[in-house]
Amino acid sequence: MNVPWTRYWRPLPSTDDLTMTFHGPHPRSDKKLYSAKEAATCLGISTSHLYRLVSRGEVASTRSGSRRLFRPEDLDRWVQGLPMESDGSGGAA
Repeated sequence: MNVPWTRYWRPLPSTDDLTMTFHGPHPRSDKKLYSAKEAATCLGISTSHLYRLVSRGEVASTRSGSRRLFRPEDLDRWVQGLPMESDGSGGAA
């Protein structure tokens, strides 16, 4: 018996076939400055959250006319300053 939805069914790939896809600007990009949208995508946050971080002085930026631009090294510095969460194991096996 041919069920209509089976025509669209595809088996899931094995975990060996899965790779992570980077959706933001490539970390080794030759770009010297990112727009707010590119910087937010790279950090995995919204542009409004990025602007809040800028207003609090947590992320450095520069202005070019009405545009706010971000250097990759400033984004890296912010990420490096984030506290790491513990998994609660306390290092015990």
